[in-house]
Amino acid sequence: MKKKQRGAYDYRFDKNMEVMIVMWKDNNCVKLLSNHEIVYPVSQVKRWSKAENKKVQVPQPRMISEYNNHMGGVNKLVWNVEKYHVRIQSKKWYFPLFTHSLDVALVNTRVIYCLSKESIPLLQFWRMVARAHLVQSSAASDPKRAGHPSYPKSSLSCVPIELKTSGNRHRI
Repeated sequence: MKKKQRGAYDYRFDKNMEVMIVMWKDNNCVKLLSNHEIVYPVSQVKRWSKAENKKVQVPQPRMISEYNNHMGGVNKLVWNVEKYHVRIQSKKWYFPLFTHSLDVALVNTRVIYCLSKESIPLLQFWRMVARAHLVQSSAASDPKRAGHPSYPKSSLSCVPIELKTSGNRHRI
């Protein structure tokens, strides 16, 4: 299929004639399975041709066009997650699940942010969230506050003598 021209398609059914697979050549090979949609009628779509340096008409099976018309927000989510996903390698098997859920949460949070306030690009939203976390973590990891609190030497000897000498009421 890779060697065929753009717009070429082929389809096959499973043994029980219940599920159909369609393969269509666009920039890459597109494969879809369906137990509901059909191939015909074939529609014409416009695609850019480098050879002719203009948009040309390309045949597209009905199953592909119906998928494109009704794909909804799922592909947008996948596209946005892949656009700026967290790239941290780990030897733990669960770490990709964690980073993917973090990516999905950030993309969905941006959608809610854009609905409630203003529409901003995804990269700008990621930077805004990262800066907010850096500000919080830098305040929490202030070197002046790190470790045990230090007391001046004069306050170390502030335990009253009565408590020091009173037996069991004073413990170190």
